[in-house]
Amino acid sequence: KQIRYRPMDASASLLREVSGHGWSGRAWRLQLDSDWQLPVVELTPDGAHDTRIVFADDGRKSTLPVIQSLLQHKSRVIAVDPLLFGECFSTHYSYRFSLIINCVGERTIGIQAGQVAALGNWARDEFHQSAGLMTFGPRSSFVGLVAAAMEPESIGSLRMHDAYPSLSTLITHNIPYEEAPEMFCAGLLGTHDLPLIEQLLKPGILIRPAP
Repeated sequence: KQIRYRPMDASASLLREVSGHGWSGRAWRLQLDSDWQLPVVELTPDGAHDTRIVFADDGRKSTLPVIQSLLQHKSRVIAVDPLLFGECFSTHYSYRFSLIINCVGERTIGIQAGQVAALGNWARDEFHQSAGLMTFGPRSSFVGLVAAAMEPESIGSLRMHDAYPSLSTLITHNIPYEEAPEMFCAGLLGTHDLPLIEQLLKPGILIRPAP
């Protein structure tokens, strides 16, 4: 109820194809219902055996070392910037867009999680296997956690790096709203803090990275 989750159906348009020695890449535009578009980059090494969705608080460009490592280990990589991440409305004042979303009765986290879950469902249908989700940072980890909890079949595994243990961290560390607007979801801390949301995950889906 608090997050106003928005399930979405995705249809993809191929924008560009490139290839190199031992790999190929495609740029996609995902149309999510009639409301949102999501830019996606897919990189596939020869002989890929699994698929990973990667996104980070600092945008997909910041995950280049991770992407390179995954490609070396023969994982297909889908790099994405959901709403208010990276290239998707990333300005110093983008948090104001989150305020507008809240004012019309929606929740930013509900839209973001819906986008990630829709991407996971599309990847499963496109590549005939469930994709693992890797997040880097507290914001992206929060979005990934909610997406995996709300649509368990959309994500094959979840690895969260640098996730907060609780939404109360926003208070104890004096995090301002503009740095993590989706995490300031009214009423969520009191009813469904992060450990409780984790309990909603499909058994075995959460893989905790080594410290």
